[in-house]
Amino acid sequence: MKFDKFAGLAAAALAVSLLTTGVSAQGNSKYIEERTAGKDYFMTVNSSDDSIAAWCKDSGVDVTEVYGCRFYITVNDPSQGYGGAIGINATANNWEAHEWGNDGAGKAITSDGSTIEFMSDSPAFKADDEYANFFLQNWWGDFSVDDCDLLDKDGNVLEAVGAAAEEAPAEEAVEEVVEEEVVEEAAPAEEAVVEEAPAAEEAAPAAVADTTAPKTGNASAAAVAVVMIAAAGAMALSKRK
Repeated sequence: MKFDKFAGLAAAALAVSLLTTGVSAQGNSKYIEERTAGKDYFMTVNSSDDSIAAWCKDSGVDVTEVYGCRFYITVNDPSQGYGGAIGINATANNWEAHEWGNDGAGKAITSDGSTIEFMSDSPAFKADDEYANFFLQNWWGDFSVDDCDLLDKDGNVLEAVGAAAEEAPAEEAVEEVVEEEVVEEAAPAEEAVVEEAPAAEEAAPAAVADTTAPKTGNASAAAVAVVMIAAAGAMALSKRK
């Protein structure tokens, strides 16, 4: 049963990893806006408008720590080739575009068919930018945009900090582990009941043997004594009358 318990916990750990990972390290698709169907995609990094969901506001990461991005794509027909532009759209520089394309397309940035990455030599955005976005454009080819990660100066994926790091997926993962442990802990209890049952059955014959005690001589004497006591009681009642 110990093996089953550890196996269950391992399965729970796998469930946790599946809950907390996806196509990319962050799962930021909710910040991507498809402004022109199949053509223009904008990743909202930061915004002074409180009504707009932005990655930096939600993650607690300072916008000046963002140097680049990595878009994740699905190419539906590689035979057509694929490419376009990638870059920065912000208050300070308005529009900074760089061409990208599939391997062999001869563009400054080459896609491996699943990602397109752009890096800046300095912070991509200013602290006082009213809006800060990365964009990806489709100039040719058939592909869709699935997700986007933001990168620091070393090209590492930026992650949420402080309280913002404790998101719903982590809570769900904890619930999965707790539920798995409860199920695995309950099983030994059920087996314990089954194991104790034979002892109870073995005790039963001893109880039956006690009930057959009246067949012994001592038991007969006890029965006579009971009759004599009952007779004495009857005589006492008759004298009172």
